[in-house]
Amino acid sequence: MKLLTEQIITVAVAVGIVCLFIVLVQLPQRHRLNAMQDQIQAQEEQLSQAKQKSSNLVILYKRVEALQEAVAEFNKRLLHPNKLGAFLEQIVGNLKSTELVSQEIKPESPTSMPRYSELPITMRFRGTFRSVCAFLDNVENITHLTQVKELHLEGKRKDLPEIEAKMVLNIYCNRS
Repeated sequence: MKLLTEQIITVAVAVGIVCLFIVLVQLPQRHRLNAMQDQIQAQEEQLSQAKQKSSNLVILYKRVEALQEAVAEFNKRLLHPNKLGAFLEQIVGNLKSTELVSQEIKPESPTSMPRYSELPITMRFRGTFRSVCAFLDNVENITHLTQVKELHLEGKRKDLPEIEAKMVLNIYCNRS
């Protein structure tokens, strides 16, 4: 009986130690493990959101680069103010090469915009309709930014193929 009592006491002590181990060691570790798993899940969600945001940033960065290139190309096409004389000479050369007779080329007051200035040039010339069309084609192919703002054509006499033209051509210049 003494042996049985000792065995029961030993088993009870062992069960007590196991229970004490479970209560003092395993349960706190399980709570910490669950907390860490929750943290891992929250960090994975944050990482997923950050990846999505960063992919949007890559798209935005590429778009910004494309817009910067477009602005640089736009700026290249703006006429530098100190090259206005050469540009007007080019216009006069285009008039002559298309056999138009220039009657007037008159720069007007420029209009300042935030990134450029708009300089209207009033022009009067005469020639055949075909010559006027050839001149307008030449203006269209000028590398600098220009815009035909107004164009008035008038035939003075029915027996002559000549027409008189009045045109306002806007030239876009750098603001410097």
